[in-house]
Amino acid sequence: MVYEENTDVEQLKETEPKNEKRRTIYVDEYFIEAARFVIESDRASSGQLMRRYSIGYNRAGRIIDQLCKEGIVGKAKGTGPREVLFTLTQFEHYLKNVNVQCKHYSSNVGNHAVQEAFSGKSIYNADVAVVMFYSNNVKNSIEFVYNKFQKLY
Repeated sequence: MVYEENTDVEQLKETEPKNEKRRTIYVDEYFIEAARFVIESDRASSGQLMRRYSIGYNRAGRIIDQLCKEGIVGKAKGTGPREVLFTLTQFEHYLKNVNVQCKHYSSNVGNHAVQEAFSGKSIYNADVAVVMFYSNNVKNSIEFVYNKFQKLY
């Protein structure tokens, strides 16, 4: 889970379950911009980020480490630049917030499942709502979803 840099700590305390250990993850403010830059240049190095953003070596290294942790760039191999593993299209998909509604239905999938998914999309500020289902009457359910949205994966 990644929180924005300026996320209010009290807000995090309110939303996290009481029985889980809290951990705040710091994501550098240049993370997204730096990711796009290294993908476009097909080269990921601390020196490159230092020059581009006028930042110090330690901060540039942390950004590269964050990019590696997220799988955007590869692990360090000696002193050279790291391999870039994402395309821009893949990175834009990575940034999307998806709300998924998973259900098992003994009858047809109805409008209720779709309404729940879209309500969740709104509540959680998601970019995409997905209804994932298994139904005993798969053919009618697929027809319903396709006729309603014309997008079926």
